[in-house]
Amino acid sequence: MNQRLQDFAADLKKRSRAEVYTDLPTRLLYSTDASNYQILPLAVVVPRDKEDVLATAATCIAYDLPMLPRGGGSSLAGQTVGEAVVIDFTKYMDNIVEIDAERQRVRTQPGISLGILNRRLAPHGLTVGPDPASADRATIGGIIGNNSTGSHSIVYGMMADHVEGVRTVLADGQDVWLGPTPWSEVGKKAGSNGVAGALYRQIPDLLRANAALIDAQFPKYWRRSGGYNLDYVRKQLAGDHLNLAKLLVGSEGTLGLILETEIGLVPIPKHKGLAILHYPSHEAAFRAVPGLLSLNPSAVELIDDYLLALTRAAPSWNKRLTFIEGDPTVVYIVEFAGDDEGYIADRMNALEQHLRRTGYEQAVVKITDRAGQANVWDVRKAGLGLLLSMRGDAKPLPGIEDVAVPPENLADYMADLFAAIKARGVKPAMYAHASAGCIHVRPILSLKTQKGIDDLVGLVTDAAALAKKYNGVPSSEHGDGLARSYLNPDFFGPDIYGLFQQVKSVFDPNNRMNPGKIVDPLPPEQNLRYGTDYQTISVDAIFDWSADGSFAQAVEMCNGAGVCRKLEIDVMCPSFKATKDEIYSTRGRANLLRSALAGDLPDGLHDAALADALDLCLGCKACKSECPSSVDMTKLKEEALAQKYRSESPPLSKKVFGNIDKLSALAAPLAPLANFTLDFAPTKWMIQKAFHIHPKRNLPHFQRRTFSARWRARAAKQVDDRPRLALYPDTFTEFNEPEVGLAAVKVLEAAGFRVEITQQQDCGRPALSQGLVPGAKNRAEKLIRILLPYAQAGIPVIGLEPSSVLTIRDDYPDLVPGPAAKSVAGNIFLFDEYLAELLEKNPDALPLKAGQHHFLVHGHCHQKALVGEEPLFKVLSAIPNAQAESTNAGCCGMAGAFGYDADHYDISVEIANDRMLPAIASHPDAIVIANGTSCRHQIDDLAGRKAVHLAVALAELVEINLSSELAS
Repeated sequence: MNQRLQDFAADLKKRSRAEVYTDLPTRLLYSTDASNYQILPLAVVVPRDKEDVLATAATCIAYDLPMLPRGGGSSLAGQTVGEAVVIDFTKYMDNIVEIDAERQRVRTQPGISLGILNRRLAPHGLTVGPDPASADRATIGGIIGNNSTGSHSIVYGMMADHVEGVRTVLADGQDVWLGPTPWSEVGKKAGSNGVAGALYRQIPDLLRANAALIDAQFPKYWRRSGGYNLDYVRKQLAGDHLNLAKLLVGSEGTLGLILETEIGLVPIPKHKGLAILHYPSHEAAFRAVPGLLSLNPSAVELIDDYLLALTRAAPSWNKRLTFIEGDPTVVYIVEFAGDDEGYIADRMNALEQHLRRTGYEQAVVKITDRAGQANVWDVRKAGLGLLLSMRGDAKPLPGIEDVAVPPENLADYMADLFAAIKARGVKPAMYAHASAGCIHVRPILSLKTQKGIDDLVGLVTDAAALAKKYNGVPSSEHGDGLARSYLNPDFFGPDIYGLFQQVKSVFDPNNRMNPGKIVDPLPPEQNLRYGTDYQTISVDAIFDWSADGSFAQAVEMCNGAGVCRKLEIDVMCPSFKATKDEIYSTRGRANLLRSALAGDLPDGLHDAALADALDLCLGCKACKSECPSSVDMTKLKEEALAQKYRSESPPLSKKVFGNIDKLSALAAPLAPLANFTLDFAPTKWMIQKAFHIHPKRNLPHFQRRTFSARWRARAAKQVDDRPRLALYPDTFTEFNEPEVGLAAVKVLEAAGFRVEITQQQDCGRPALSQGLVPGAKNRAEKLIRILLPYAQAGIPVIGLEPSSVLTIRDDYPDLVPGPAAKSVAGNIFLFDEYLAELLEKNPDALPLKAGQHHFLVHGHCHQKALVGEEPLFKVLSAIPNAQAESTNAGCCGMAGAFGYDADHYDISVEIANDRMLPAIASHPDAIVIANGTSCRHQIDDLAGRKAVHLAVALAELVEINLSSELAS
């Protein structure tokens, strides 16, 4: 880092409360977004408030440094990467200033995500009209900067149609409000100093002098996010006011920094209905769009046969394709929305009549219930996720995906585009907004090859030419950025492009604001994240990464979409939810891992920042199911730590917690003494100090008589012809909570099974979590030998601890590759999972007493990620008169040993407070069900409530008594 940047950082730290970073790892974190590009920023600033932004702008001006505003970094075109001072608004400047429900307006800071904003607006019956698919992490500032829209654009238009005003920091550091300004006031504002005065002097003159040119040459198609919005402000010449905020919308941060915005809102429709249409060919589907639009749908979304095939190949999703009939090439999801159910029915009838008139002969599946509609949208979203989870170097890449043409030209445009793609020998995938003539076509290419680079740039250029031919636009909701700005001179023509340059020079005379976007662009083949010279170091991996190609390719599965940055919903990513720091997101960790493997971090896998990033990964596995690319950061972390520990010793605390099974086996026979040692203040203090345990944590107690010992002491039972089940005693059931195992036996016997107990052997999960992978592999090999005979004999194995069962199922095939591990993995089931399947076949299989029970369920992270909570609720629904609901929370925050660590305690509590603890506090009389032993300990520690395993809850309700021999 040069002296000027050092001085800049030091000066800004004195002048503001902002977080200022110039270190290499942080800059690497912000060097990518969801696009194909990577550029190292000069510095990263995280402002706390408006004053910090103003100080940042002033300091950048003083040191002649460019500025780049950044939201969620979900840009597909590279708008949020550049050689500039990146300003991240998401951590602190994410507040709602005011909701004016009566006027249907909201004022917000730029860093709030659209998803959170809409959740706050929903009680008022209002929402923001444009609905990009990235709403759960895309911020208002980014959506404005990008002029975004979404599936319902035919109803709500573009973001520019809804932004009423913005408070912005101009290129000279002035803080001004740009909004509707009467023409009588424009002259007064023109007398102001600096850029603000220039705007009101020069922009009106530019518009008047070039009104005819704009009318004649500006693209006519409404769905446009490229260039500057000259068409919007041109129309204001005939009105009573000038609103320069319309120019800020879609400007990608090249004209100013947004501090605050006022947005017009729309009512949420009270009723919706879906019709699923099936087409035998792409052409037939595309030519049908204009007729469908005549019926006033709110959306027409496309799913093609490629995505359907991916969805059918995923067993968990295939069973949800209940709305698909036959084997169509294209499926349309046609949505009607309104405030009257009669209107929805009328539109559905009109659709059927239209289809009959036009000779449509395929299936029409109507879906009017909310659950059914949610399933359709979930499947569509899953299909896209499956597409993005494609393994290998070739990926479905953005570039040509944003072209939109008038729907009447869609079929011809797509035919020409298919021909261009076919001529290059490339396979495409597609989805999205048929209603707006915007089909997101992604060519499957590798940018590690020159051919892949040439094909992508060539196709982007071809698609833009076709967009112009068919009166469309190359950028319709994803913007220009680094990917498409180079198209602007040819696409818009020299005259309009010249006006763009003039607008830029008025707003930003010194080219300080996100340079290289929209005007004066960089070549599109430069600054690619991957390229022909991209290489990674060789790693002798312990896990089998062959499904991904290699360990490095598994890391590269992160495409930067930033889904891991969502807040308030789902599980991923617990540490980001608690800190809102990019480094603690799944994307942040993947970025640093990739940088280490690519040689960009000098210390490689031993880098201190990488260690910090991985340290706060709780190993919840939510990323494996919630990330569109199925990035399994838990497994990546374990491999990275294993590689690191080949040349350096793990900390003592990791050795202790990673070998908790061995310590438990030693402590259990001495349980009274061991437990006294854990509780006696002086010895407790020494243990906490020695193993870095937080003083507010209480370690679990041991049981002198283990679960297996109690089982062996049980009176011999006569062999009978009941179906056999084997129960696997995990380490915690064996040594700490044998009552959970006893309860499970009681329930399973009540269900008519003859229960056997497998030999006890730790599964290796604690060792894996601490990065002690060789030790975990050794345990896995032993346990496979124990469990394999049951699989070979067709005897199902039931486990009680979700992390143990799902380690065997999900990790063993890659940790100990071969048929034995796969056989064992396919033969072990969660307790509730097996019972749910049993009850599905025979609802009366489990004799349960009725009772007015209210259960509050907190699901284990691994179960939510790999199985889901549905089996739990299926079993609880079998209890007569019982009610069950979910905490709807993410991770509990304990995550095995994580929450015990002294450095992790505060963040562990913060994660628990996200949703779990408030849910438990709001249900004081509920029986809390938590199948994870860590979850139960966290709830006990922080909520002061005794959570129980499902087996314990059911054991109280089954109609038999547990034998006295087993209970004693």
